[in-house]
Amino acid sequence: MCDQVAVIREGRIDEYGPPLALLENPNGAFSTLVNELGDEGAARVRELALEASCLGEGGGAVGGGGGRGGDRREGDDRGC
Repeated sequence: MCDQVAVIREGRIDEYGPPLALLENPNGAFSTLVNELGDEGAARVRELALEASCLGEGGGAVGGGGGRGGDRREGDDRGC
C-alpha cells in the first residue's frame, strides 16, 4: 500500500496527498482516474485507501492520524 499519491499532468504535480484524502474530492484528478477503472476496480482502490488510512499509513488523511490495526477512535468516520 502507499501512503501518498501524486497525480502528474503535463509534467506537473496536479494532486498530491494520502489516497483517502484525494478520493474525498469527487472532482479531483485522482478520483477521476480511479473512476475510470469501472465500478469494481474503483471500489477496490477505495477499499485499499481506507485500509491504508486505518493502518496509520494515510498520514492523517481524515480526522488527524490513524490508529493502528482497527483502533477506532471517537469521531473517526473512516469505518476502521
